[in-house]
Amino acid sequence: MKVRKLLFIALAFVLALPFSAEFFCKRYDFTQDKYVKLNQKVGDLEVMDLKFEVPNQDFQQNRCVVTVKNYGVKTVKVNLAIALFDESGNLVGCGTTGTKLSGTRSGRTETYFVSFDYVRTKIQDTKFFYMTAETAPQ
Repeated sequence: MKVRKLLFIALAFVLALPFSAEFFCKRYDFTQDKYVKLNQKVGDLEVMDLKFEVPNQDFQQNRCVVTVKNYGVKTVKVNLAIALFDESGNLVGCGTTGTKLSGTRSGRTETYFVSFDYVRTKIQDTKFFYMTAETAPQ
């Protein structure tokens, strides 16, 4: 009886996982106010490029603009995370964003904005960053 219950729990866990979810994580050198070509595939989605906008004024928002394109035939949910590090490898900021209502439809190019709302003093010291992207069927 215990084996049967354990098998049922394991099966429920496996069925709860999203099928055909894709993921990538990669390190890049930081550059400010320039578009960086990434051309990184995540399943049928391509993370095309990004641009960090880090203004010097306190009242403006620090953010990263990320452009993606869905080359697949199905709509996908997109989730992005970016972590910023200084020369010593200290984390100086991070931000996330993703699909909220509808996903990125087939053949569409979309822009996502990753904000670094509460990071102000050390963001200028950024030397490199990690970007994580994951997709799942809508």
